Amino acid sequence: MLKQNNELRHDFDDVFTFVMSKTTTSNKQEQITLSDGVGRVLAEDLFSPISVPAWRQSAMDGYGFSTLSSLDCLPVKQTAYAGNATLPMSKNEATHIMTGAVVPDQVDTIVPIEKACIQQTEQGQYVFKPKPIEPGRHIKPIGSDVREGQKLLSKGHVIRPQDQALLASVGINQWSVFRRITVAILTSGNELVSPGAPLEKGQIYDANAFLIESLCQRLPVDVIANERLVDDEEKIKHRLAAWQGQVDVILTVGGASVGEKDFMKASLASCPNFWTWKLNMKPGKPFSMAISQQTSILALPGNPLAAFMTFQALATPFIQKKAGIKEWQNKPAKRVLASDLKISKDRLVWCQVLETEQGVTPILNASSSQLMNLVESDGYIRINPGQNYQAGDVVDFWGTP
Repeated sequence: MLKQNNELRHDFDDVFTFVMSKTTTSNKQEQITLSDGVGRVLAEDLFSPISVPAWRQSAMDGYGFSTLSSLDCLPVKQTAYAGNATLPMSKNEATHIMTGAVVPDQVDTIVPIEKACIQQTEQGQYVFKPKPIEPGRHIKPIGSDVREGQKLLSKGHVIRPQDQALLASVGINQWSVFRRITVAILTSGNELVSPGAPLEKGQIYDANAFLIESLCQRLPVDVIANERLVDDEEKIKHRLAAWQGQVDVILTVGGASVGEKDFMKASLASCPNFWTWKLNMKPGKPFSMAISQQTSILALPGNPLAAFMTFQALATPFIQKKAGIKEWQNKPAKRVLASDLKISKDRLVWCQVLETEQGVTPILNASSSQLMNLVESDGYIRINPGQNYQAGDVVDFWGTP
């Protein structure tokens, strides 16, 4: 913990470790089919039930024959198409073969059609053996793509479109996944108005409700409710109590600081397990957490940039771990700073940046309410307290989702 200006600040990494220790993977599972797979988290390892290809397969349109043939000019006995069985043939016969077709047993090489020397006679078509000739050319062996019994995907993996295609290619149509994490979003503030409604003096449009719900939609989450609350402590307590035990996670936005109308933290304090911190980070200093009736409650600050960064830094890995994602901790990429960076040294700073050919350029003088910084940035970097940064230094970078 740090003590600055008579204010006790908690180290972000210590709080991160503590918060993550308070969540475990949900054991709730369900069976889904192939068409519903993308974005779901595997609850089991998946292995291939077959080899791909399951037979020797032509990788080219061309002519196949045996390199052991004693003939220099071989009669073409058949045309082999993908999806059809092939006829038996001798080592002194050739086959006209298409990409993906079954390669007959006697065939051990294929000459691409554009390189084949063909002679058409009254007796039929003949193909000349090229010299030199190598066995195995343009033939895909059994299991060259996937072997029977091969592990395809691991428990905790989030299914992507390419994973879905892989599973389809080996005939897997059903598997177990963890159930989606259910979330309720509670945004507080008398000043908030729904977009599209008339705006009175002193009011602002509610951006946070849409920001946090949209960020949740990128995770294995079902947002059950997105409510706006007035600044009334009893009403806030009532809505918090109503959702406890009904959803896995409650995300609150706003009312998390120490203002006269900031009732969220006080409302959470009545939960059986409650923790609150003033983090040594900017943006996103105030953060609280509670656990009640098996529902985890994460209280995010109300300024949009602060809400975004707290969600990214704490709520996202928390939800990913709870959802069963194996790689729940988002690992940064590495980028080079394009310019010197002078910034407050007493706290961790999440700095929005632009990517250029020279590296990442910080967006400075950012207010935590400036959504344009998020819109214009390509991502953000972590600036650690007590360090000087110069152009050419390597920093941790996360791309903006």
